[in-house]
Amino acid sequence: MIRSLLILLALFAAACRKPDSAPAVPQHKDQPASGARVFPRGDLFPFMGYSGVPGRDARSGFSVAGPSYDEDQKAKLAEAKAAGLSYPYKVGIDMKFHAKPPEKPLELSAEEIKKRITAQVKEVAADESICWWYLGPEELRHWRENEMAYLQSATEAIRAADPMGRPIWMYEPNHRDAASLEKTGRFLDVIGKGFYTNLAGYQDNRIWVRWSMEQETKAIEALGKADVGRIPIVMPELCADPEDPALDHLIPAWTRHDTYLGLMCGGKGVAIWSLFPRNEVKRTWRIWYDSYSAIARELAGPSGLGQVFLHGIKEPLVEVSVLDGPKELPLTKGARNSLETTTTSEAEKAEGVVTYPALCVTQLCFKGRTYIFLCNSSSDSTIKYQSTPLPEGGTLTDVFPFRPYQPTNGKLYGWIAPLEVKCLRFDPAGTGG
Repeated sequence: MIRSLLILLALFAAACRKPDSAPAVPQHKDQPASGARVFPRGDLFPFMGYSGVPGRDARSGFSVAGPSYDEDQKAKLAEAKAAGLSYPYKVGIDMKFHAKPPEKPLELSAEEIKKRITAQVKEVAADESICWWYLGPEELRHWRENEMAYLQSATEAIRAADPMGRPIWMYEPNHRDAASLEKTGRFLDVIGKGFYTNLAGYQDNRIWVRWSMEQETKAIEALGKADVGRIPIVMPELCADPEDPALDHLIPAWTRHDTYLGLMCGGKGVAIWSLFPRNEVKRTWRIWYDSYSAIARELAGPSGLGQVFLHGIKEPLVEVSVLDGPKELPLTKGARNSLETTTTSEAEKAEGVVTYPALCVTQLCFKGRTYIFLCNSSSDSTIKYQSTPLPEGGTLTDVFPFRPYQPTNGKLYGWIAPLEVKCLRFDPAGTGG
């Protein structure tokens, strides 16, 4: 009861927030769609969802439409453009890699793969509303020689046929680790694996989001930047009702925790699977969607908080310590259910225990201001925290909601509810509040 009350109080505070006008952000409203404006080629924070309705999503704060699995990609691109949104255009060949016996994968030469992919890309390459290329089939396995040969040929063809050099993205399974992402990621520019916390068996152990983002960032660090700038993205879920309806009220806390923790740990965009009203999520679809829409407005809307995650520099202003509550959370990684088992390697299925801090603290300096993000990943425990002294003469703002924050004896001090996210902005003396 106490846990639920704390979460509800935190969500009420979030709902009352006012826009933070500090960071400037490129706007997509009333402007023609242009993929060149979307990060990493531009500065528009990418917030998108699979199989959505572009007009509705644009009104809800989303900055990009799609991707979509529709056969008619041109029609989906036209819908996105009509809504003023850019679109990750899907290309690829149905190679039957994931078909069940007796059906066999296609056996196409590298030349034939490149020929077909080149034709798909050239047909729409002049359309500047395309921000990224979304490559299918998904979940290609690095231990399958034919699948890696396809991935190499397809990505080479895309790059050769696209004069704008747009990023290439392929969906990776939830249990992908850094070693696997490095092997497939060398062909890609956007690294995005599933962060489907509940679906993957981590409903009450959401620190798994931190492990997930760590796999993406480690892979990118090992690979180095691609020509266009290799980036990791957060891929949270909107795919199933909670098994227990009594937990429906936790959905806003789940969405905020998973999205912001992923960004705090290095994510440079958000792609939700999925915005389609699937049968498995009929009871709670609207709760999930409205929760993500509120986050979209914070990150990609007028307040431009996404710019802090895209361009903020990690410069710790204070040290934050836990005074009461859990300091660490153990995580049992590895495939714990039947999710994506045919595309998960044996190494990725193996269980292992890792430990992370229960309170994640990320401090980002952007345009002279420091944004201090706090995230409690415990599902049932409040954390009491305190910081070292803040620099003298500055002012603090509680971004969620947007109002002045009074330090205690010159320090950050307070409580953060289970799964709550806080953001405190420090303005040095002379910068103005």
